[in-house]
Amino acid sequence: MIDWLRRQDKPQTIELSGREVPIVVNRNARAKRLTLRLSPDGKEVRLTAPRWAPTGEALAFAHMRTEWLEQQLAAVPQRATPVPGGTVRYRGQDITIVWDEARPRKPVLAGAAITLGGPQDTLVKRLQRWLESDALPLLEADLAEYCNKAGVALPGLRLSRARHHDFVGRGPPA
Repeated sequence: MIDWLRRQDKPQTIELSGREVPIVVNRNARAKRLTLRLSPDGKEVRLTAPRWAPTGEALAFAHMRTEWLEQQLAAVPQRATPVPGGTVRYRGQDITIVWDEARPRKPVLAGAAITLGGPQDTLVKRLQRWLESDALPLLEADLAEYCNKAGVALPGLRLSRARHHDFVGRGPPA
């Protein structure tokens, strides 16, 4: 359609559980119908629409499903920063974070607690690095098993903190 002629300057949002959440409309030439999703972190509503669907109708579709979106938002786990005395999920169970500035900086798992020392302001980064280094051998073992089953060569495995990869014009990663 000619929605670009009628485009409004105000952002498209929807109120969910008392907060304004942006609606991101994605036009897709292959789409046959409207699809509505909530981003995994609950920070935006993603609406995929065929090119021929008017934007107003697509937005009305999202607003008619406010109750469903609120249910999806309620199911999004709340992100909490690890703090001394708090807990962190580790291999299916909650473990307590025991911090003492005088203890060694490197985290040590003992029973249902992880103990570490050093400056408190770097606690989160050190816990993250420890969890990643603990997960890497498990991921490598799984990757080796699946590659063996598929009969393909085992690629190298690295953890990345990249949030977005742009493969436009290059195809998927090899």
